[in-house]
Amino acid sequence: MNNNFTKKNFYRTIVELLLLSSFLFLAHPASADSTASMVVLQTFGEDHSNGLNYKVMVKAKSGNRYFVWYYYALGISKGSTVIITFDNWGDWKTITNPANGKEQKINKVLKVN
Repeated sequence: MNNNFTKKNFYRTIVELLLLSSFLFLAHPASADSTASMVVLQTFGEDHSNGLNYKVMVKAKSGNRYFVWYYYALGISKGSTVIITFDNWGDWKTITNPANGKEQKINKVLKVN
């Protein structure tokens, strides 16, 4: 009887470990978002031509320049630094003004040639 009790405990432990490991695998994100700091080259204020409210031009460390549109004012000024958050696929997610902590979802990005 003692041998049967040990086998039951062994199998029960294996099942519990399998369930726990599958839960931990699902709870762990594949990878985290990434960020980059960029310098604001120009602010345009409200821009309704695209149905979006605010527009700025930023410059990445690579030298590439981008127009970025977002809904609500962030208090960004020319020459300031903003933080851009990218998702796992490299899509632009948010723009943050680190000077005041304000953040907005990015609605559109266009690379300047």
